[in-house]
Amino acid sequence: MINKKLNKILLVGPHPKRIGGVSKAVNNHLNNFSTRNFEIQYSQTGRNLEGKGTNNRFVRNVVQVKNFLLKFRTGIHLVHLHITSFSSFWRFCIFIFISKIHNVKSIVHVHGGSFDKFFFKSGKIGKYLIKEFLNANAKVIVLSEYWKSFFLRLVEAPKLAVVPNSVSIKKVVKNDFYNTDDTKAKLDFNIFFLGALSKQKGLEELIIASKKINQVNDKIIFNIAGFVVDKEISLFKKIYNLSQKKNSNINFQLNVVGDKKEELFYKSDLFILPSYSEGLPFVILEALSYGLPVITTAVGGIPEVIVEGKNGLFVEIGSADDLVDKIFQLYHNPEIIKKMEIENFNKIKEMYEHEIIFDKIQKIYEDLL
Repeated sequence: MINKKLNKILLVGPHPKRIGGVSKAVNNHLNNFSTRNFEIQYSQTGRNLEGKGTNNRFVRNVVQVKNFLLKFRTGIHLVHLHITSFSSFWRFCIFIFISKIHNVKSIVHVHGGSFDKFFFKSGKIGKYLIKEFLNANAKVIVLSEYWKSFFLRLVEAPKLAVVPNSVSIKKVVKNDFYNTDDTKAKLDFNIFFLGALSKQKGLEELIIASKKINQVNDKIIFNIAGFVVDKEISLFKKIYNLSQKKNSNINFQLNVVGDKKEELFYKSDLFILPSYSEGLPFVILEALSYGLPVITTAVGGIPEVIVEGKNGLFVEIGSADDLVDKIFQLYHNPEIIKKMEIENFNKIKEMYEHEIIFDKIQKIYEDLL
């Protein structure tokens, strides 16, 4: 039997302190394996932190491949790669290839909600190479049963494993968004969006919905926070300009992390993510961990977490009117929100807490070593 303390796992992915779901997955991985019977080493891919390292993509990629290669001198037993799709996937193929020639087993852990689009947009040769590189790994981890059903077309079934993202449960005492006097006057009702400032996240429809709601109710506030997507600067400017208008019901903040993000979750009554496509978003699990009901779309692995009417509501993709209807449905029924709050705390505790999820990853490691 191998001494577990000697097992060296090389974790490969974006910097754990960058904003984004994959970086959060890497950060969780590093933190939650620090006390387990493995030696976790880390090799960075992608952009550096601001002010750190070179901004030249070619030079950065060369340096990161070199650093990855040097790790094998320490006697790596297993490589775990956190990947996405499109150009990111092709960059990671070099790491899969290097692991293979060193006779070290590798795991690819697939994030994001666009791998299907990536595959179908690839040509005949591209599709062949995607399948070959995926099957070169000892295990392919996906975030949900939905994505498992897709990857069964690409990967040998025994190599597939479903491991959702994980969060820690928060101890939250929510205040009712009603005053306790006889008038039952409503306080501000805070709706929180957190994510990439992208059309793909349904932000265009959310903006339209916020305008319609503001015409009839000035107590519903939209707290929009996220990070700018390079090719969608115009959407960022549109949201920012709207937030600056007099009597706007939009509060806007960029690059929210740490205490500020926690504060926004705590003050919120509802989380909203009307995406066009997803994997299994961290932000939805985070929202559940704060007891927030969720309004979202039935895409990717989301329906495996959100049950209509039980802990959230689904909206039609691209429908601002449906967003308005569902927001008012919860706004006018605080007793439903209370029930959803309890349901969401319990769901995280039973299914998505760090210890539960990383026990699954540890079992995968043990089976491969």
